[in-house]
Amino acid sequence: MHGYLSLFRLRLLPSAFCDVLAGVAIAGSLSEAPLPRLFLVLAASGLLYASGMAWNDIADVKRDRALHRREKALVQGSASLAVASILAVCCSGLGLGLLLWQGLGLHGSILLGCILLYDFVGTRIAPFGLLLLPLCRMLNIALGMQVCAAPGFDPFTLLQTHPPEAENALFLLLCYGVYVGLAVAHGRLEDQQQPSYRSSRLLLRLAGLSLLLTSIFSASPSFAIAAALPMLFSIGFHDGKTQGTTPPPMGAGTGVLLRGLSQFGVVLALGAGDLWAAAISTLLAYALPRILRLSAARLT
Repeated sequence: MHGYLSLFRLRLLPSAFCDVLAGVAIAGSLSEAPLPRLFLVLAASGLLYASGMAWNDIADVKRDRALHRREKALVQGSASLAVASILAVCCSGLGLGLLLWQGLGLHGSILLGCILLYDFVGTRIAPFGLLLLPLCRMLNIALGMQVCAAPGFDPFTLLQTHPPEAENALFLLLCYGVYVGLAVAHGRLEDQQQPSYRSSRLLLRLAGLSLLLTSIFSASPSFAIAAALPMLFSIGFHDGKTQGTTPPPMGAGTGVLLRGLSQFGVVLALGAGDLWAAAISTLLAYALPRILRLSAARLT
């Protein structure tokens, strides 16, 4: 059981929910969101995220075996390729089905297509990966923007109806996309035979800068900066450790940035002035991963 659960990277699953809540906060507020539609979109986002994680391991299984990555369930044999493929198909189908039910089939199809492109192409061709994963995350936030909207609403029409607000929202999405791209780039450093800690520090600092710009240009910058402080501290603390005599493993820096995906959602929600969305995102970003980690430890 633990092998199959590890395919879905459950500790990072809250980041998908935080994306949606951030989108709700940017486009409106959580108090305006119809709860049934919100829960269905959250479930769809989580299912598509889980399918993406599983497809990623399926796509990389040959390379992972060649590199003897025993931490991977498909490599160590705690999960079979056939069952993993069935689970990935089911998660993809259920997630897309829920979005079709809510009139978001086109958006869901584009998101799923980008996920599959990233897993099967982006992980092999670096430039595509640096573009596709940020696009997936931005599409997930745009999914949340449609929770409060009428059926058939296109978030890009905001550029015509409310240009200042839409341009600011687009800037925040781009900052988030840059952060995700930097996390992908840092993950690629782990695959190098002699990874450069200088490059690691540069990527971490640029990630911190994108977070700071997001906070400053939010509707409520003081709230956003307060929400960003834990992330900025984590990035700065790890940056300092890499300059010590015994720097941490390169993967530790990637872990800091990946954990920051959920926390970035808190910054976006609080920066938009939606206290309810920010409160729930805070629980998802800081409490739920620890609960999932403890639960996974008991299963091992």
